Amino acid sequence: MPGPKSSKKSKNASGKKKVRKADEWVPDAPLEAYIGDIENAEEWNSIMMKLCEAFHIPDLTTRSGLRKVHANFDALYDQLDAAFNANIENKKIAGGIVSIYAQMSADAILRNKLFEKGFLDKLIPLLNERDCRQLALRALGSITKHNGGGARAEIAKQALIFVKAIEADPDDVKTTELGIISLSHSLQEVIGGLTKIPPKTLEELQLEKIFMAMVEGVKKPFTTGTMISHSVDLLARATMNARPIFACNRSLLNFVVAGLRSEAWVMKGICMSGLTRFFRDVAGNDYPVTPVMIVLGGGDLPDSVATALSSYGRDRTEIFMTSRAWTEFHVAMITYKKDRNLCSLGRKIADVIMLTEFSIPQGSFSREEGFPFTIWVDALPHCANALRQTGKPEDLDIADILDIKFHISRAQPTDVVQAAKKGLDRNPRCAYFYYAISLSTMTRVEGLRAAKKGLKCQKLTPCLRFQLLQRAVDHASDMGLVGMLDSPIPGEKEFFEAVAFIKSALDDAKTFVKEAPPDNRYMRIILCWVICLTVLNEEKISPDLREVKVYIDQLKLADEVAECVGGVQPKSMLRLATETIIQRFSAAITEFGPTFSRVVYQPYCEHESNAVQSAEENLAAWLDGLRINQPLLEEGRPHFVDPMISSNSVGLYECSWCRNPSAALKKCSGCGKTKYCDSVCQKADWTRHKKDCKA
Repeated sequence: MPGPKSSKKSKNASGKKKVRKADEWVPDAPLEAYIGDIENAEEWNSIMMKLCEAFHIPDLTTRSGLRKVHANFDALYDQLDAAFNANIENKKIAGGIVSIYAQMSADAILRNKLFEKGFLDKLIPLLNERDCRQLALRALGSITKHNGGGARAEIAKQALIFVKAIEADPDDVKTTELGIISLSHSLQEVIGGLTKIPPKTLEELQLEKIFMAMVEGVKKPFTTGTMISHSVDLLARATMNARPIFACNRSLLNFVVAGLRSEAWVMKGICMSGLTRFFRDVAGNDYPVTPVMIVLGGGDLPDSVATALSSYGRDRTEIFMTSRAWTEFHVAMITYKKDRNLCSLGRKIADVIMLTEFSIPQGSFSREEGFPFTIWVDALPHCANALRQTGKPEDLDIADILDIKFHISRAQPTDVVQAAKKGLDRNPRCAYFYYAISLSTMTRVEGLRAAKKGLKCQKLTPCLRFQLLQRAVDHASDMGLVGMLDSPIPGEKEFFEAVAFIKSALDDAKTFVKEAPPDNRYMRIILCWVICLTVLNEEKISPDLREVKVYIDQLKLADEVAECVGGVQPKSMLRLATETIIQRFSAAITEFGPTFSRVVYQPYCEHESNAVQSAEENLAAWLDGLRINQPLLEEGRPHFVDPMISSNSVGLYECSWCRNPSAALKKCSGCGKTKYCDSVCQKADWTRHKKDCKA
């Protein structure tokens, strides 16, 4: 690395090491003695080494070296600035000094100081110089890689200059690649987040021109994995803030849709998230419909709906189960009116609760009748209190179930979770307690764990099974896609966890669609997940989406059912994203399939000379040598390249008992291999595992 280094340790007369304070280091600049060597140097790396030697600049890739620069920043900057101004026509010296500034900018405090002194004004003009263009772009890419909102925002204002640099050398792979990197890093700070930005800012940035330059760049035969990954990273994250641009430009949205079929999981996850966020400002809640209208006598059903319900079994449909639950609830209330037995009423209500999600109809008694409650739902806590007086374990479970259902009806999630956890402490085999936590918890991790544990319970009614499957799909898909948005490094723990979440969500979604009745209120949502996650997950998907046609047809039927039962509902982000995939997939694959099908480890084009490539790699190594703020990917290493993903590698991140994908599994202390969520799962699996464990 450039900068003076010495293996010898200075000692004073007593033989002790002499400690040299940082503020004793004062740079000087006998630049004239090095000009000849600089002029004759053919590589930027050599030029910068000579400049560091001339100015006695310490190793800028170490903390100790940067501490010295901090202590003497003004003195060093004044000398570098004077040399820059005196040699502004000498592009080798000017470019070398700018690169030294770029390396300093990896330190956030130094970066801010340099930007205050107008560093960017020295760097940008070098983009217009052919000999310095790639150097300037690489310096910009290095600066923007290190997190720094203010610096990135300032650089983003110059984005059109990056586009002009790409257009100036349209057939040069390195210029295009470095330009896309700089555009992606800098613009993400402005438009890639969830905070909305003013329309005026979009207009000033001329984003459509910038986006199209990136898209046209990745279409070129020499495109690299780095170009594709950085384009995805910006465009897929910008869909919400730049929605008007994506809505008017088919190629941009096609690019995001085609990215769902990338060979890289992280890229696919980012594109899926970007596609859903595109609709955030125009989507509704798409709250699942309820079978209330038909239960109340909403009229005849269309032939297609009637046939589907009949084929499934009318006495197992959501409509039938809701009607049955309401009838049994009415009978229970009439019986209670005669015998005034709260315990008997509570047990009957608990049975009804297990039949359907909407198990308690509206109704009331008159105050004159002297009951402890008037509105029927208010009977639940009274029944719960009476059941606790019996002291029977089964009655204690029923009492907690009644309390939980009452809290759900009152939209009290904190009380729901508290009551469910209390019940689990006493009986960890009750599925309803797990369902309550999966429904009301504030964290996806806890919700997914509860849903998976609940599905392993033996006494599981169809209603509870479908509810738990739906919650598992909802939690796991969200956790998987959010995990991909964090850009985990392929092959590391976080990466496999995110893939495991997505695969788990797809498995549970397919199970739900196969087993649940056609009129289940979550059927449309789960079908959307099946379609989207299948497109992400399957090895082969045809342009006409024939592999998911059966699910697309089922979605049309689910829409008919929903319209019959609860009327037309506003479409959610997920539903609109699903429709976009169905409508655009063929065109997107036609336009961008060749781009995403290229091997991510794409070599540079053949016409690039070995000498230039070697020089660029040396420069990249120097600019990216620092690892201060965070672990960084090597610039020469393409982003988002997945290792081979097998079921075994993904299975390592699932609980051996309940199959919950988790970031916090604990190994069995006996064998050290099998993993569990906690002691509850370990105890439940011990009968099966003990032979293998002892072996």
